[in-house]
Amino acid sequence: VCALQNHQTTYYEIQIWNIEPIELRGTLRGHLAPVKFLKVLNNEYLLSLDEKNTLNIWNLDNLRLEAHIENYAEENFAMEILDIGSK
Repeated sequence: VCALQNHQTTYYEIQIWNIEPIELRGTLRGHLAPVKFLKVLNNEYLLSLDEKNTLNIWNLDNLRLEAHIENYAEENFAMEILDIGSK
């Protein structure tokens, strides 16, 4: 997983890579500010939080956006990761 800015658009992108063979699986577009946190849950979902506190939840099977939440509190992000990860 790699987060970067696309200088040709206003989006910040997240790239999803396979390890073997090394190849780009796809690019996720949906953040308008730099991504500051990424977390993979159970190899099924990717949570991404940007500097404007927008939380996106991505399905890693089909690389589609499942949820988009604006004004999400950063401290909730950390607590929910711990909570979800313990289930």
